[in-house]
Order: sequence, then C-alpha cells, then structure tokens
Amino acid sequence: MTVHAADLLEQSLVESDSAARLPSVDDISSAFEALLERQQDVYDQILLPHLGLGERIDISSQSLEVDGETVDLAGGEIWLFDGRSQQSWLHAPLLLPFEDLDDTLILVHRDDVSDEAAARLRPPIVPGVRNALADLEWLVVDSGGYEGGRMNHDEFLEEMGEHRWYRIDHDSQTSAARFEHWFGENAQSGWSANVYDAFEYGEDGPTSWETPAKLAEKWKSSPHEHAFETAVVLDQLEDPYALLRRLLWQDARLDIDRLGPLAIWKDQPDALFEYSDAEDGLLTDLPAWLADQFDADPDDFDAPINDWFGRICQGTPVELPGVGIVHHVMLPQLDLMRPRPLLGHEAPKTTRLARQHVFAAEPEPDA
Repeated sequence: MTVHAADLLEQSLVESDSAARLPSVDDISSAFEALLERQQDVYDQILLPHLGLGERIDISSQSLEVDGETVDLAGGEIWLFDGRSQQSWLHAPLLLPFEDLDDTLILVHRDDVSDEAAARLRPPIVPGVRNALADLEWLVVDSGGYEGGRMNHDEFLEEMGEHRWYRIDHDSQTSAARFEHWFGENAQSGWSANVYDAFEYGEDGPTSWETPAKLAEKWKSSPHEHAFETAVVLDQLEDPYALLRRLLWQDARLDIDRLGPLAIWKDQPDALFEYSDAEDGLLTDLPAWLADQFDADPDDFDAPINDWFGRICQGTPVELPGVGIVHHVMLPQLDLMRPRPLLGHEAPKTTRLARQHVFAAEPEPDA
C-alpha cells in the first residue's frame, strides 16, 4: 500500500518538541514543493535528507523470464537517489557522471592530511564557496590543472611523505579508466581497463556467457509484485559504470560520480564564482529553507524534517509530491573479476560487491 508523504509529515510534527511553533502540514508541504521546483529549475537535480542526491535517468523497457513466464517491465524516466545524504550541496550543481569525465585527477582524502598541508595541496579557495570547498571529503591536488597548477609532481610527493593518495583517469571517448592507490612514492595497487569490458554483467544460466560480473546470491526478485524495483535493479546491473562506481566506493570510499566539484575546482575554478555558500547552501538544505520561508528558528525544523524523511525511507512506497512514488531498491551482491592489475602489482582475482541500498521514484499515476 502506498502511503502519502503528508501523512508521515503529520506524524513527525505531532511527535516533535517544536510542534507548537511549526506551520501546518499543508503550509510545510507547499513550501517543500516550491523548493523542489526551485532545485530542479536551477540544478536539474534534487538533494534531500536521507534520500541523498537525485538524478533523472532513463531506464529501458525489458522482459524477464520468471518460472517459465515472461514478465514485461516498463521503462521511462525516473528519479534515482543514491541514499547518501552526507554530501556537499556542490554535488547538485556540479554533477559530472564519471562516464562523461575526461580528466586525470590526483586525490587525497581530507582526513589524511593536516589543515596546513591541505592548503598547500589544493587549488586556491574561491571565497564565495569557501565553506562548501572546505567541507568536501576529498581534495584535488593542484597539479596540471588551471594555468598548470601550483605544484609539480616532485613537490607533491615531498609534501605527501608517507600519506596515501589516489590517481584516477578516464577517457570519455574510449571508456578507458585507470585507478592507482599510493603511499607516498610507493604504489600499492592499480589497474587499467576498458569499462565496458571489465564491468560487464551477465546472468547465470545454461546459456550464459562468461562475464566479469555475476550474481553472488539468489536474487529474490518478485517482478509481478515489484515490477518497478526490478526494472531499476536490472538497469543498474547492466550499467558497467554503475558497477565500477560500486567497486571504487567499496575499495576507497570514493564516489566517482561525485567528482564534478573537484574537476571544476582544478580545471575551471572561475565557474565556482556562479555559486555561493549562502544562497546555494540554503537551496539544498530543506530545514534551513523552511525556516527562512516561515521566518522561524532553523533548530525547530531540523528534528521533525529529518524524522519525516526517515519515515519516508522506512515506509516506502511513499507518494512524495513533486518527486513521485518513492521506492526502496536493494541492489544485490555481485562477484566481480577484478580488472587485471598494473605490471608489478598483485591483487585478488575476484571481489564481492556488497549490496547497495538506493531509492528510486516512478512518476505519480496522474503525472
């Protein structure tokens, strides 16, 4: 049974300590829908509590054989949310899918270096987005980017000492990708591969061919009852870039589809002057947006709004006006043959990709 988000909002408000100071469910719902329209108009993306960053994607119509019966799965445009709410607002306006990235990036995890070292490694801070850049989980090294960068590679290695760092490279024309993990001057691991060859998925069966990615568990899909969720799972399994993304997230906690802010910061920093912490940060912070709209204390909105989206995620399917019918989708475990390591390195031949939980929204029936 599909629940309406307004009913869950009412439950969150009733149980909130700040309920007496908050607007009505209808007023909050209207302001929320206005924010969604604004986010989509400005960024063509949605960033929401718990659901994370939502992107419009097209999934293909498919047919699936289940117990000797053919089940037809509808395609079309949907919203796909990554379920990672702890991310900068910069990821919405500067979204750059790894498939479209044509760059080489040297990356350092922010927690691995001191503030002083970070200031020397990174490109200059753009004042208007100082807070957003400082909050990014990863730093891009200012070497070879805008006007050549401030640091050559020898200087970078001297600065890093024995700290870890990564190099990632992608050619959008050939789909060639390369990933390296280093400690100071010592390479730890690395591989180079064509994404479509190295991350091809194939279903098990008597007529199946040998592919790098296979299901690691019996996929308990119920396409009759959960046709939409099944279609989303198949779309993600058959997308080699989605499997690559899962591998690098598992190996390095690096989300390669969220590298846009780093690539822009390195190569086109002037583009960052279009944004500001004050305006754009507010546009992607729902509790702060509501507090601003109703001239209220932001603290009064934090708990009930986070509770509301917690209920949405736990109560799917949920009809969320302006988004659609939100579903929880579990991507199953996969056994993946790792890309062949670079010369001189050793690595396990296979790895098991953990289950991944995402959220997807199909259009509302009358949309």
